[in-house]
Amino acid sequence: MSHPGPWIPPQEPRHELELYPQPQPTWGPQPGWLPQPVWGPPPDSDKGKLAAGLLQLLLPLVGVCGVGRLYAGHVGIGLTQLLAGLAGIVLGCCGVSLSMFIVPLVLVLITPGVALWSMIDGVVILAGSDFRDGAGRPMR
Repeated sequence: MSHPGPWIPPQEPRHELELYPQPQPTWGPQPGWLPQPVWGPPPDSDKGKLAAGLLQLLLPLVGVCGVGRLYAGHVGIGLTQLLAGLAGIVLGCCGVSLSMFIVPLVLVLITPGVALWSMIDGVVILAGSDFRDGAGRPMR
């Protein structure tokens, strides 16, 4: 085995600026930092349209609305449906002590209305050809 060359001792810096190199000011566009054009269709979502539609369509039958929209990433609509459905169930169950007017209103109008809204939304998700997730990517 031969040695690659003579040993050269490390040199000490001559002054403090060599210890801490200062960043150079940059003006104007730098190479490699310009926005690159995106060609082609956007990538597909990792979530399935069938799963979102079935969750949205079937779970209102057991009293939970908006789960399909939450799965797809539409948090605003999903939380609205979920909280409205849960509020209808809570007021329907506990509303007897509040008043006799609230119970029929909640049980007859609000709770089935939110469930119907969620089920129709599930049909729209399944039947729609261009349903996108919360990030705007087409669902597969």
